[in-house]
Amino acid sequence: MDPRVEALLPIIRSFGLDRPTIPEVRTAFPAAAAELPLPEGVAFKHRALSDMPCLLVRRQETVPMQRVLYLHGGGFVFGTIESQKGMACRLAVATGLEIVLVEYRLAPEHPCPAATDDAVAA
Repeated sequence: MDPRVEALLPIIRSFGLDRPTIPEVRTAFPAAAAELPLPEGVAFKHRALSDMPCLLVRRQETVPMQRVLYLHGGGFVFGTIESQKGMACRLAVATGLEIVLVEYRLAPEHPCPAATDDAVAA
């Protein structure tokens, strides 16, 4: 194994990404992500975008003029807007922009191109 990848194994394991099945990863990853503290001074707003649930994240004191569409990681197989809220918060704080997280459909329940169709629709 490449030493650079081997160095990442503890992080991969800590987020449950080494679990043998998709349902197990889907359970372990959000639980691990939820343990990370969220930065202060961030506002959230739930809404629908192209009939998909989404979460808008921004600094509390700003009215952003631009948005970033953030498609969470997980290979279109796992991940949710809630599990990626921390990353979106950090991006909003760092950039001053509004971050839009979309709850796109996941495989294998929704085979390709469902997730990419959702991304384009968003």
